[in-house]
This record gives sequence, structure tokens and C-alpha cells, in this order.
Amino acid sequence: NLGSLNTLGITTIYVRGEGDCIETPGACTSIDILVAVPTITDEPDPAIACEGGMASFVVVASGTGTLSYQWQEDGIDLTNGGVYSGVDAATLNISDVTGLNGKKFKVIITDSDNPDCSTTSEEATLTVNPLPQVSTVSNMTYCSGDNVPQITFTSNVPGATFAWERTAGDIGLASSGDGNIPSFEAVNNTPNPITVTISAVATFINNDVACTGNPMQFTITVNPKAEVEAG
Repeated sequence: NLGSLNTLGITTIYVRGEGDCIETPGACTSIDILVAVPTITDEPDPAIACEGGMASFVVVASGTGTLSYQWQEDGIDLTNGGVYSGVDAATLNISDVTGLNGKKFKVIITDSDNPDCSTTSEEATLTVNPLPQVSTVSNMTYCSGDNVPQITFTSNVPGATFAWERTAGDIGLASSGDGNIPSFEAVNNTPNPITVTISAVATFINNDVACTGNPMQFTITVNPKAEVEAG
């Protein structure tokens, strides 16, 4: 039974002669058979990417002839097109991983010296991290000298962290920071309103892969104090 052979190289099969046509019944002889089945030396690794980002799976294999590849997603053959390329190569590329969280990828490899036999890689899982978005904050207007309460950021992704920065304009607020915007006293020492734009982003980190969403913007306007002229 040669069906269990799945190694690459020379396999020796021993045959014992029986019957009248054998010069020496009971004697053994050997037959060398070349079994050309690809050997995988580096299995595809799991991949982690941000939603909307790219991912790749790579296999390293060797054989006696030309190797051909067929990548599968959840056991179904892939074709080149859409977000997939390299489905018939050693490297599978995915240009946009959105909607593919938890999908499992493997590759079937065949050697041209033995196209009837193939080797299948281990499955590698794709993890897609969500892009966190900062919840909308309404524009604000204060007068110089007012106390501006803490501005607390929230996100659609639990565990996200925040960073923010403002445009130029002295309103009593630092130019940038991490986390929430602390309470501060509004300042405007000019005769005209000062408006700054705050840009805040959220970042989610999973397995050392950081994913940052699009900035959320709002404005803070600080009006100058009204001056009472003596009459």
C-alpha cells in the first residue's frame, strides 16, 4: 500500500518473491520510489490588522519540481480579484480586511513531479481590530473668566485611549494632551472672540497592533469680557 507515503525523496519498498516465476522464492528485492510531495518548512502565521487595512499570509515550501499553490478561506478556494491577490502564489495578499475577522486561511501545495498528491498547510486565523471613533462633542462658547468643565471623551470601542490637540489661539488650554480635556479657566485678552478647533482621536491596541480612528473635531469659542464704559 503506497497511499500512506507523504514524504519528499527516495522511499525503499521491499518485495518478497513468490511463485514459479521467481528464481528464488522467498527472497527479497527492493524498489526505489520517488515520492514527490511538497514539504512545508514555514507554516502561515496568524495575522492581525486594523479594519480597512491590509494583511498577508506567507508559506515556505520545497519540492522536487515546480510548486503550485491554492489558498483557501474557511475551506473554500479563493480566486484573484476583489481584495485578494496571490491566491496561486506563496504569499496571499488581502488589500482590505474589513469583514474578515475570524476567517481562517490555509494553502494547498502541489508538486509538478507528482500532481496527484498535495500538502495542506495549517490554518492561520485573521484577527481584525476595530477602528475606534470618538463620540461627537458639540461646539462650545464661553466668556473669558468662565470655568470650562472637563470634556470627557467616549468611543464605540471599549478600552480605547484618546489624544487631542488644538489649533492656535490662547484660550487658557494646553496645545495638546492625552485622555480627557481637564477643566480650565477660559481666557481671552483680546477684544475679539477666539475660536480654536479641537481634534481628538481614539486608539485601540490589541496584540501590540495599534488602530487609530478618524479625528473628531469640535470648536471652543471664548468671547472677551464686556467692558463697561463710564458715562
